[in-house]
Amino acid sequence: MAYFFSGMNEDQIEDYFKKKYANQSSYASVMDDDAALDDISRHSLLPSTNKDPNLWIVKCRLGEEKLVALQLMRKFIAYENTDNSLQIKSVVVKEGLKGMIYIEAFKQSHVATAITGVSALNQFRIAMVPIKEMCDTLKVAKDIPSLKNGMYVRLRRTMYRDDLAQVDWVDVAHNKVYLKLVPRIDYTRMRGALRAPDEPRFVKMKRRPQARLFDVERIKQLSTPYCILSIIFLSYILRGYKYYNFREIGGDVSTDGDFVTFEGNQYRRGFLYKWFPLNIIQVDGVKPSLSELEKFQETSDDLKKELEGMKVKDLSCIFSPGDYVEVADGELVNLRGRVQSVDGEKIVMLPDHEDLKEPLTLNACELRKFFKTGDHVKVINGRYEGDTGLIVRVEDNLVILLSDLTMHEVNDQPGIFYTESH
Repeated sequence: MAYFFSGMNEDQIEDYFKKKYANQSSYASVMDDDAALDDISRHSLLPSTNKDPNLWIVKCRLGEEKLVALQLMRKFIAYENTDNSLQIKSVVVKEGLKGMIYIEAFKQSHVATAITGVSALNQFRIAMVPIKEMCDTLKVAKDIPSLKNGMYVRLRRTMYRDDLAQVDWVDVAHNKVYLKLVPRIDYTRMRGALRAPDEPRFVKMKRRPQARLFDVERIKQLSTPYCILSIIFLSYILRGYKYYNFREIGGDVSTDGDFVTFEGNQYRRGFLYKWFPLNIIQVDGVKPSLSELEKFQETSDDLKKELEGMKVKDLSCIFSPGDYVEVADGELVNLRGRVQSVDGEKIVMLPDHEDLKEPLTLNACELRKFFKTGDHVKVINGRYEGDTGLIVRVEDNLVILLSDLTMHEVNDQPGIFYTESH
């Protein structure tokens, strides 16, 4: 980094950092649309000066706040059907607030009339609460959820609604929590040098990107001019390369220790680390599924033990009638066939062999799915769950497919795919 700045003067260095970080606030504003809408809706509920009554503070003798409220209620009822009915709207006693009560009325004179004769109230010290402070005055403080480092939570709003996250740090003073979660990045939108000249820098997403670990290889700042890249891409289309893989989407990536920074967000080992307000965190009833833990965890010992201890009947659910399978263990190893039925741990398979015409019953642990190059499949589990693509290569217990969405190669075990055509 020192070598990079060695040929720059102070103005050039200042200009470099301005260009690099000037748009981070704009990107953050796109992510926080929900918070902005909440702020607008909250202000729309503020009382108006013309239509709504004011809130007045009245000094009270210590310890008699609730008793005074009951006295005013009885007085209001007693005068309700007379010519001298009280013009107050409500009386509020806040738990834990000693020596004062709140009275809702349009005018100070209405309050003074109502408290006349109540010895516990000071008739000469009546103050109005400013309209901007009325909501905060009567706001009920919610219990701050008990958060501990490492516990799992879910988010109620933003792009990551209902996503699983893990608590990394809690800032109680500022009502914020630092979460670790699987990011949702649109790898189809070009950035940096690959972005079209007339394309806006930040666009509102029409659909939510899939959750997958951050891949720095797909995001590189390329210096090749856009027109040259367009000519190169067009030449590959004319030459018949329908699935040419443009992995890099452009973008400015920097490092800060073991963190990688991209578009104002920090990533570590593929996971996003970001501050969120406490009011959008769901703590109760969070039960991560095994597939979420498998995608979320970083090869922890607890997860390995849990995966090793899984019962065979939990694995048998990956097979369904019509699947083309291969025997991976036992005397019939390498025998292939079509699944006819599934009954718990038992799989009934019709062999694809000239000498074997009768269905065979095998254990689920003895089978694995079989795919061949050219099959169009969908990922049903793991970190690439939901991806579809074309199988380009099969190596032992590993399947490599070309994703339809990103034109990026995906490597995973055959058991987490299913063929869309069957």
